[in-house]
Amino acid sequence: MALARELGVSRFGLIQTLSLAKLSPEIQRFILALPPGMGERKVAGILSKEKLWHLTGMSDFQEQNGQFEKSFSPRDATFYPLWEKLLCASGFLRV
Repeated sequence: MALARELGVSRFGLIQTLSLAKLSPEIQRFILALPPGMGERKVAGILSKEKLWHLTGMSDFQEQNGQFEKSFSPRDATFYPLWEKLLCASGFLRV
């Protein structure tokens, strides 16, 4: 695939990344609300591309959101304030 080559990623990597557009708007907003300085290692304790990719197989956004809330939570208590803020910003929690 020419686009994958131009971007310097594998064809599978490109398809996997593009499939994230199938995530519910709330999950997409959550991802976009992550602080720019938050590296992949810190996020790995909360999210993983593989887990997110699994959600793209669900066509029902409510089902995606429910599974997201069950599956993704910080293991480190220091992330709880940030996690709650992100959930509010993305529409998962209403204050």
